[in-house]
Amino acid sequence: MDMRVQSAMRTKRTEIQQVGGLVDIPMLKRYHQLEALDRILNSVNRVRDLDTILDTAMDNIMAVIEGSCGAILLGDKEPGVLYHRVYRGLSAKRLDEIRIPLGEGVTGMVAKTGEPILIEEVSRDPRALPQELGGVKGLRGFICAPIKRWDDIMGAIVVASDQTGKFDAEDVRILNSFGDCLATAVIKTVVERKISKGMARYQALLSYALGAQEDERKRLARELHDETSQALTSLTFRLQAAIQMAEISGFGDAKFKDSLQKAHASAIQAGKEIVRLMNDLRPTLLDDLGMPTAIYRYAKDTLEPRGINVTMECIGRQYRLPIEVEVAFFRVAQGLISNVSKHSRAKNVSIRVECNPSKALLYIEDDGIGFDIDKITDIEPGGRGAGLFTMRERLRLVGGTGHVESKPGQGTRVTVTVPIVRNLEDLADDQDKGLDRR
Repeated sequence: MDMRVQSAMRTKRTEIQQVGGLVDIPMLKRYHQLEALDRILNSVNRVRDLDTILDTAMDNIMAVIEGSCGAILLGDKEPGVLYHRVYRGLSAKRLDEIRIPLGEGVTGMVAKTGEPILIEEVSRDPRALPQELGGVKGLRGFICAPIKRWDDIMGAIVVASDQTGKFDAEDVRILNSFGDCLATAVIKTVVERKISKGMARYQALLSYALGAQEDERKRLARELHDETSQALTSLTFRLQAAIQMAEISGFGDAKFKDSLQKAHASAIQAGKEIVRLMNDLRPTLLDDLGMPTAIYRYAKDTLEPRGINVTMECIGRQYRLPIEVEVAFFRVAQGLISNVSKHSRAKNVSIRVECNPSKALLYIEDDGIGFDIDKITDIEPGGRGAGLFTMRERLRLVGGTGHVESKPGQGTRVTVTVPIVRNLEDLADDQDKGLDRR
């Protein structure tokens, strides 16, 4: 039992003895019960670990009800059975192996019906199983109450004594109160566990979706390069040859030659658009030269045609990062730069990339119109907010974080941090290669 609980109870008993018959003993006992219940409630509200809560509860239950031994049994490990989660005054040798089927024994019946049971002489009660409370011999008084909330029964609390008729209806009532209180803790743990599993499934699905998206981008970029781009290049050369042949042979009038020139120019422009699409889908610079160079080139190609000046600074030795980190980092930067291009109305954008063996940081700041961050709390039907949401989830998948600072009329600043988890052998290889890029 918790030493603080024991000490507190001894102090209360001493106080009772000192004032003698002037004290209303039943009233004081009720006061102790409420104190114990309050301690359990505080534990339920403040502590996250269920075992800690149950330990606190068991100490207070034993102090208030004063049995020889006791236990809290739950049914959340195996369906249809109870097992001893915490206990006092019992040997741990056999308890871990004991399972009480629902509906069998006193605890099994309580956990099935949700109704408490009080037994004055447990050895003469046919409902009791030999393995209840670890098969301890010499037990007589026996009290069991459910751990339940409304119709949900999660387990049972048992307190036993070596004295016949030790417990009464008041003990049943207080043990019931303890059971109701602990039900909240068990439900909270179950809900948190389900949420945690749900989040893990969500993260796995999101990772799969983003991975599939990246694979599809690579496939489309490859097909554009191997088929569409080459076909356009061939068309461009053929049109150029046709223009030269028409000039040399004098074939066709001016209108015909002008049409050929326009078709040639359109083919060249289409080729440039295909290259731009390929770079958007999967920039070769990201694979060949790494993340900082790819970000800088994408920013220049995207922003400068719109009249937005781009400056970039790289700080620290530029290590090649794990590919999943580089891809996530680049996609986040791509989304931010795209937002600047579409919405900021900025004149200047500054980008800073910092890399070291433990983390990579990205800062993007513009002098545009800014926005009210508080108004973007969810993804709206029109799609507003989806970009920030996707970027945040990409970062979460690689353990990164992002922070946005913006106010209307004061521009926007975004800070992105991604930790680098890698082994020392890879790091030594990069250092030997002397990769120092801008």
